[in-house]
Amino acid sequence: MAKTHGPVYKEIARDLHARISNDEFDNGGKMPTQKELAKKYNVAVLTIKQALSELAKEGLISGVRGRGTFVRPSSYSYRMRFLSSLEQEIYAQHRELKTVLIESKQNVATDLEVRELLRLKPDEEFVSYWRLRSIDGIPMIVQQSIVSAEYAKFIEKENLASTSLYSMLEKNGKCVIVSASENIRAVNLPSHISKLLDEKAQSVGLLSTRVSKNESGQPIILDYAYLPGDRAVIESDRFVGSDAL
Repeated sequence: MAKTHGPVYKEIARDLHARISNDEFDNGGKMPTQKELAKKYNVAVLTIKQALSELAKEGLISGVRGRGTFVRPSSYSYRMRFLSSLEQEIYAQHRELKTVLIESKQNVATDLEVRELLRLKPDEEFVSYWRLRSIDGIPMIVQQSIVSAEYAKFIEKENLASTSLYSMLEKNGKCVIVSASENIRAVNLPSHISKLLDEKAQSVGLLSTRVSKNESGQPIILDYAYLPGDRAVIESDRFVGSDAL
């Protein structure tokens, strides 16, 4: 590390910044522990904490309590490999998820698409949950989850900030989600969605429509998830089908 004038922690922060920029640490990968860095730079752990704080302010790293410090990916990877809750996806990417319930509202199924996708009767009621999901402190997803009144009674609204719908349904209603159908398309984000995501009105984004089903194939949850187009990357593993061989 080249010697420069100024506090030692700033010198270390500049050096770590350079190492991250040179891909010395994997994108999204775990960094050495604070003790390991203190030994490498021959300084106190407190000095390393100050250096890491500088990098966190720049948005280069994020700390996950109990797991360590990770290089912060430049975007959110929306992985279409296995069916899982958003909490599980974010945990697997070593990132922190914060969920805020914007509103919950009970409605009658007058919307034709909602009725068809959840197989509801015209006069059947459902509950709609609007949530803002932030990843590493950045607003990333505005999600509307629609559940029929039959299953909404198992949802603990006060716990939606920390517990997934999948988990609540399984724990309280013995309803296990085992499959889902999903499509994703480009859209112009509605103004109220853009505001929540800190995007310009009518900016290009992605809209995911997912129907989650139980073991009997019954639709249980209809999710509409809006993502900013410049901060989300869709990932999927694909294999050659038998008809292509």
